[in-house]
Amino acid sequence: MNIVQDIKSNIEKTYSVKDHPELYGFSNYIHNLDRREIIKYEENSKDKSYLFIPAANGGSIAALAILICILSGNNVCIRIPRRGLGIEMKSLIDIFLLQEELSKKITILSSDEFQKIIDSGKKNFEKLLAWGSYSTKPIIQDIAKKISVDMIYFGSNSTSCIFDIDLFNLQNKSKKAMLIDSLISDILTFDQNGCTSCKYIYFKSKKKLELSNFLREVNKTASNSRHAKTLSLQSKMSVFFQSSINKIFTLGEKKFISKDRIWFVNFSQLNSNSHIDFDKLNSGIVGYTLLDDVESIRKIDFSSIKLITQFCQLPLENLIPDLNKNNIKIKPVGQANSLDFVWDGVDLISLFD
Repeated sequence: MNIVQDIKSNIEKTYSVKDHPELYGFSNYIHNLDRREIIKYEENSKDKSYLFIPAANGGSIAALAILICILSGNNVCIRIPRRGLGIEMKSLIDIFLLQEELSKKITILSSDEFQKIIDSGKKNFEKLLAWGSYSTKPIIQDIAKKISVDMIYFGSNSTSCIFDIDLFNLQNKSKKAMLIDSLISDILTFDQNGCTSCKYIYFKSKKKLELSNFLREVNKTASNSRHAKTLSLQSKMSVFFQSSINKIFTLGEKKFISKDRIWFVNFSQLNSNSHIDFDKLNSGIVGYTLLDDVESIRKIDFSSIKLITQFCQLPLENLIPDLNKNNIKIKPVGQANSLDFVWDGVDLISLFD
């Protein structure tokens, strides 16, 4: 019996890759972990239970944690948010429940059942794992305290990109097309791992005209890209998307409208009255700064960033201090939404052993 292979098979039979690329990304990732024997099913139950509280718009990282927990021989209780779950997360939970060996280890908690657990004050769980914004964290902390359980909280994930346009211009035609597609993927593939889509880009170029030409080419490609379906899913989740796909953004007292698939906003031109909510820059609205040289990165504060994707010559490890201290990951451009079993410095494989 291969549970991982059955999950992969059920995803491929039930969903199309065009409509649900995130699900296929999930199935391919767990298949790779299974093939490398990084994860394997532990038939002997450990009689341990873990409480999971995923975010309403949480991506497949929570589903990955739930699956690893069960495969390690544990039971899971899942508290569904009041707003429900996002399409990908709900679909993955439904797929898990189709597997007999998984379904008997999964308990979905209703509001009343969850409240009874809180009111009892009993320690029924090894740990509580939750995903959400930083404003939600105190609420989850209070719950963990009431039921006397250690909490692991995965907060908002902000992703930046460092992209060298001068280096890009030296590439051949096919490499340029691949890089543009990769950047579009980082920006538009939204619902994968809890909002890890790229929200801010540091472009390096000696000439502003080169940047303008590059952004024009990116939007031209994005309008007909393989991520168009993902973009339509985003439109249901973001206040920035109107029915006409026009994006309205307020800078001080002014309103700007863009019909581009990706709206690049030059933050260096914003005045002191402008307010930007970085947590909402995740639906095709991307801030950027133009750098004269890559060395300027040394002056940037990345302490609030969880992931940096990059296309540049110099190794970022030499340019950004405290990468390990702040659990900042470095990945190639195009990999912002790729799954990883180490999340916010937590190794999900060893966590449930």
